[in-house]
Amino acid sequence: LKGLIQHEKYNYREAQQIFNKIVEEYKKSDTIERTRLYLGDSLKNLGEYSNALDSLRKVSYDDFSISEKLALFRLLFTCYINTGDPKKAIFWIMKERSESPDSANRQIIDKTIYDIIENKLSINELNSILQIFKKKYPGDLILFKLIRLYDQKNQYKETLSMIDDYKATFPKGSKIDGILAIENNINKLKKINSGRIGILLPLSGEYEKFGGSVLKGIILASQLLTKS
Repeated sequence: LKGLIQHEKYNYREAQQIFNKIVEEYKKSDTIERTRLYLGDSLKNLGEYSNALDSLRKVSYDDFSISEKLALFRLLFTCYINTGDPKKAIFWIMKERSESPDSANRQIIDKTIYDIIENKLSINELNSILQIFKKKYPGDLILFKLIRLYDQKNQYKETLSMIDDYKATFPKGSKIDGILAIENNINKLKKINSGRIGILLPLSGEYEKFGGSVLKGIILASQLLTKS
């Protein structure tokens, strides 16, 4: 009770010390799992995410209420995202999403997942997480992000391969229009005559002489190549 009072007063260090003592001295207590939950929450609020995980990972939540489970899953997500493990963070926020009976809460979770995928993950991390969600949400969002990243890098072989994966797995996915637009642009690039080279030259003004000399050199070189 003392620990809960300190926790509710935002005295997280005092609460952490009380909860820690209970965990150490009363390991068989009926409240041990909830004590670990509050200990983890106190440590999270103190910014001690790794220590919080040490407590939260030990929690057995089989007998928890829905609200307690959701609180645990969100804590695990927060701690993993702050300790640089986005793969596990996504796993736990997806657990929260699957257990949440509130559609409004699921929409908030979806926005959080979208933000992580769009702004917080490297290509390697995205590819790693995709292996877990390859045929289900949020695999479609991860694939769409990877397609755009590879397209920006002009890695068209990888881009087209992932576009094929998206179309086969998520033919009615929310990003299908964007996927098809990228595919169409790449196909247009394929039709460009690769034998033509463009160059911008100053043919007037201060650098006209320089530009004219370069142009003459290009014309001469092209004539020599044609003859050979």
